[in-house]
Amino acid sequence: MKTKTFNNIWIEKVRKQNDPSNQKFDLLRNILKLFIPILSIITVTIVIIWALEISSSTFAPIGEKNENFNKDIMLGLKFYTNNYKNKPIEIRANSAQKYDKNEEIIVLDQPNGNTSLSKEAIINFSAKKGIYNTKLGQLKLLDDVHLWSSKGTNFFTDNISYDIDSGVFKGDRIILVNGPWGSLEGKGFIFKTKISTIKVKGRPLLNLKTEND
Repeated sequence: MKTKTFNNIWIEKVRKQNDPSNQKFDLLRNILKLFIPILSIITVTIVIIWALEISSSTFAPIGEKNENFNKDIMLGLKFYTNNYKNKPIEIRANSAQKYDKNEEIIVLDQPNGNTSLSKEAIINFSAKKGIYNTKLGQLKLLDDVHLWSSKGTNFFTDNISYDIDSGVFKGDRIILVNGPWGSLEGKGFIFKTKISTIKVKGRPLLNLKTEND
């Protein structure tokens, strides 16, 4: 009885070994055993490289909060840097893309934002188009440019350049400046935020408000 059972088991084992389908399955299993460790090593390597690239990038992930304004930081479509008073400048846009020939230049669609000079003095800006040079620290605003301060002074023109280090806004197109004091029209201007002076060029026309206005 034992001999018969042993023979049956042995015959079955030999049959399975000679079965082509079983041989293919065994071959596939051996291949998988060989490649699974290799695939695991490749996956871990890719993850490490990706993590290193993300950590070295100046662009932070969307939604990440970072209060350090010592360097330029991109949070989604919000760009943060510092002005000469080491206070934050916020630049927002509907879309932003790097210039193909120079990665330091960012092209902005519908840019808007602000720069803080103090708790009371904030300069806001908006335009249809914008170009920000991260290396030079210069923001150019183009088409339907509106610049206004928290104290009620408004600038309307088509071209403004803002040099962040010097704190100077300037332009060479026709400009209208108005505020609680009246209005000023001219061509070209320089607004020096460090000393709070505005110079309008091109034979400016000044209209002062009176008590009856």
